[in-house]
Amino acid sequence: MKVKNFVEQFEKSTDKQRFVSKHIKETYMPYALKMSNAARIVRSSTYSKSDDGNDIYKISSPTRYLLFVVTVIQYYTDIEINTEEVTDEFDILNEAGVVEYILAAVGKDVDEFQTIVNMTLDDEISNTRDLTSFFEMKLASFEAVLGEVIASMAEQHTEQ
Repeated sequence: MKVKNFVEQFEKSTDKQRFVSKHIKETYMPYALKMSNAARIVRSSTYSKSDDGNDIYKISSPTRYLLFVVTVIQYYTDIEINTEEVTDEFDILNEAGVVEYILAAVGKDVDEFQTIVNMTLDDEISNTRDLTSFFEMKLASFEAVLGEVIASMAEQHTEQ
């Protein structure tokens, strides 16, 4: 069901939670899918492109929340979100109060999914952004370059 149609019917409904519950198509997201979706959400809300096309590390918590809610709506409900107008459609649903009803209708599984998103973000920060990881990555790069230099020097020495 399209977002605008859903909201129109939702607003006419006298029992909003019951109305939303009728549109819940899934009550459980498999763990592997939660991990995959969490990684996609974190990656999309943690990096942006610079003018020269390089990835820049920049956390956007509002983007992460938007992507989380949209993923929940797309997976657990029969509501069709137009991916070209994600923010606008989110605003329509959120303004009508639909989001809180959906999260309540899905219940505990959405809490687990949120926990996995948070853990994935924590892992991303720990694995790529803390000082120890930074030095480990730089040391590994240095070792690789040093290995190439030594191999090149050895090759030149054997040629002489």
